[in-house]
Amino acid sequence: YRTLALMEEAGFVRVIRDTDVHAHYEHTFNHPRHEHMICDQCGEFIEFSDETLDKLIADASERHNFQERTHRIVVFGTCEKCREAAD
Repeated sequence: YRTLALMEEAGFVRVIRDTDVHAHYEHTFNHPRHEHMICDQCGEFIEFSDETLDKLIADASERHNFQERTHRIVVFGTCEKCREAAD
């Protein structure tokens, strides 16, 4: 696990934590920037990109004279399959 921590520090992987605080690692090298949605019911990870979110973060960083290194957005909720199963 120390190697994973070093790889995260170097920017080769990033960690995503689910609601149970389990760590999931994904590579970042040559992988487009994206965020995640995680289903509370089945644990499905859904990747998404949104230029508007990226611009909002860049604008907020500029307003606060903050130099962003990276960011993570994880949205928790219920996926379509689990909602349909509940109906």
